[in-house]
Amino acid sequence: MKNGKTTGPDLIPVEAWKVIGEDGVDILYYLMVKILEQGKISEELREIMLVMEKFREKERDLHVVFIDLEKVSDRVPRQKIRRSLREKVPEKYVGMLQEMYRNATTRVRSTVGETDGFDVDVGLYQGSVFNPFTFNIVMDVITRI
Repeated sequence: MKNGKTTGPDLIPVEAWKVIGEDGVDILYYLMVKILEQGKISEELREIMLVMEKFREKERDLHVVFIDLEKVSDRVPRQKIRRSLREKVPEKYVGMLQEMYRNATTRVRSTVGETDGFDVDVGLYQGSVFNPFTFNIVMDVITRI
């Protein structure tokens, strides 16, 4: 495919298909499945498409990052959370949060019984009032350019 061709009904230029590679195609596939399931294009995706179009019209580079936030509060290593907090929050509050998670363990309960306790060193407690605050700080630090 040659560069500079008119887009098709998907409004995605040929250059984009060349650049995004297999990972990008997987992301687009995921988005298309969501659109088909919901029967409509989400407002967020519509906004992204508008921004992409404006950058293309001005012939400017645009870098887009998709972050899966579905399980964010139980996937980020606590060491990274503490490092992020130290950049934005007084040390005494970081220490308090660290103390709250010291020696954290959990068990798994199922229909066949309960496991022995095991250490948990990633994520935050579900439903913790600190989660939104901590999430915002971590995202601010990791998305800084």
